[in-house]
Amino acid sequence: MCSQDMRDVAPPPDPLPDLCLHQVFAAHAARSPDAIAVSLGTTHLTYRELNARANQLAHYLQTQGVAPDVLVGLHVERSLDTIIGMLAILKAGGAYVPLDPAYPHERLAFMLQDARVAVLLTDTSVNATLPLHQGSVMVVDTQAAEVRRQPDTNPQAAVTPEHLMYVIYTSGSTGTPKGIMVTHANVARLFPATQPYLAFDAHDTWTLFHSYSFGFSVWEIWGALAHGGRLVVVPQAISQSPADFYRLVSAEQVTVLSQTPSAFRLFLLADADLYQQCPLQLRYIVFSGEPLDPMLLMAWMERHGDEQPQLINMYAITETAGEITYRRLRMQDATSAARNVIGVPLPDVQIYLLDEQQQPVPVGAVGEMYIGSPAVARGYYNLPDLTAQQFLADPFSDDPQARMYKTGDQARYLATGDLEFVGRIDNQVKIRGYRIELGEIESALNQHPDVQQAVVIARDEAGDKRLVAYVVGSTSNPAALRSHLAAHLPDYMVPSAVVPVTTFPLTPNGKIDRGKLPPPEQASVNIGNTPINDASRTAEAQALASIWGVDTAPAAPPASPQAVPHAESVLPAHEIEERLIHIVKKVLLREHINPTSNFFDLGATSFDMVRLHSILVEEFQITMSVVDIFQYVTIRSLAQYLRQSHTDTASTQTQRQERGKARRAARRR
Repeated sequence: MCSQDMRDVAPPPDPLPDLCLHQVFAAHAARSPDAIAVSLGTTHLTYRELNARANQLAHYLQTQGVAPDVLVGLHVERSLDTIIGMLAILKAGGAYVPLDPAYPHERLAFMLQDARVAVLLTDTSVNATLPLHQGSVMVVDTQAAEVRRQPDTNPQAAVTPEHLMYVIYTSGSTGTPKGIMVTHANVARLFPATQPYLAFDAHDTWTLFHSYSFGFSVWEIWGALAHGGRLVVVPQAISQSPADFYRLVSAEQVTVLSQTPSAFRLFLLADADLYQQCPLQLRYIVFSGEPLDPMLLMAWMERHGDEQPQLINMYAITETAGEITYRRLRMQDATSAARNVIGVPLPDVQIYLLDEQQQPVPVGAVGEMYIGSPAVARGYYNLPDLTAQQFLADPFSDDPQARMYKTGDQARYLATGDLEFVGRIDNQVKIRGYRIELGEIESALNQHPDVQQAVVIARDEAGDKRLVAYVVGSTSNPAALRSHLAAHLPDYMVPSAVVPVTTFPLTPNGKIDRGKLPPPEQASVNIGNTPINDASRTAEAQALASIWGVDTAPAAPPASPQAVPHAESVLPAHEIEERLIHIVKKVLLREHINPTSNFFDLGATSFDMVRLHSILVEEFQITMSVVDIFQYVTIRSLAQYLRQSHTDTASTQTQRQERGKARRAARRR
């Protein structure tokens, strides 16, 4: 079946009323004002309350000049204020630019400078971290009294579906992020297009699990609010703890769970332990954001089957306002020879598989994916040349105004009519749901004075992608380079390993042969044994603090690794260290672990640390926050923490027993 034939798979969606999604939300507020719209812990806002608070802020924003296509920065912690601020910006007629406070200062500074936001919404908890910029700043909590004086009626704004809804920045191949301009019309068509497959309604409860700077959040937020459902805002600390998040999904009776495959791997760990004591009410689990290996789902299906909840795989990119394909996954998919099947295009989407001459390829042949749909975004902000290269006239459409997007992704049509995702044409990868241009990381490395040339690749290890950087230069301290990157890039873009090399292998054409770069374990310099000075360790801790929003200053460090020339020369001091080494080897996929080596210098990612936290809580039967695991980042310091925890627990139990004896003795007297 060719791309053109796919238009007949499902009937086209019902035509949309001339409404934007915030207007659809307002209609729900009028129809069901007392229904819960959004929850955070024990705090809830009804549709009436959320609408009124967003209206007051929208009226205030209009006094500050916010109007159609005016960009407004949103720089707040994930909270109820995130949803209020987002709705208010849209109701005022503007478009929001999400600015995650966890992003490095330099990245935020670039986005603010590039977007030139007219107004920036922030709060006192993160206001001090804002880079300098030209727009006016509104601190929502300190200016609350001014906002409350505004009317709570729906504001009048001359916004149409063709105006901008948001500009989200993604990784850029030139070494700088690029903003993608998405209109109201691009997003408003999404849920009518999914209706033939996914029966979302006002009884559904969704989670806002992902950062609101990530395109997947648009699906989560509006999946709830556009259907009159309930949105549960997941605090960042809970999103980092698989067990706590699982309990939240159970307690809040979530019915629609949206996950990247990487995040779901951690959810599966919690499910294995908690599925009997914490029953779930899920109707759908939707996977998107990165390729899904159905083998990942085997354990889930063995416990829960494939009927309830339904497991759905969807291909999504920010340039098409999110999800554009549908595939229901069954038990047989987990053992199928076809991997990464992303299903069929949604009814208002055409996916053309074209060769280098932009001609259709036959069924079964690999071609580049071109997307034709009302979902195709307006283009890249301030990048007209790149927009002209990627957003093209659609020659296969009868509409002379139709456009298509050149994705750079490769796929093939199977005989069933489904699409199988093959991979990227260029140097772009997806890890943990985030799209990453490897060139941006290489550019950041090349800015370091000790680096002459850098190459970054994504290695596939046990089903997980891992970023590895190779550098030619005078540095012998990979940890310092990782700290340098952590100060310039989000944590998901910081390689888990930095390998110094003398030269790069070349192809016969004189290009770097990335396929011949050795795994970190086989490289001439084993980064796990590289000395790390105190300054670089401190920089790493500070970088983690900015990423996780907590004070992650390490506990008292173990003996200086500079006194340890080889990992094999340090033996575990006791049984707990031996157990920890065995666990960490499995998590990090390493043969040798030095008890005094920093986990991050052994290649650990934030997801690895969260997974390690879950295993330790189960293995050692302790109460330990996810923040603690980032404070004890060596086998030795972690073992000391665990021993102290057991000592404290035993002491507490002894004290309780002594108090009980004393009370019984007193009663006998």
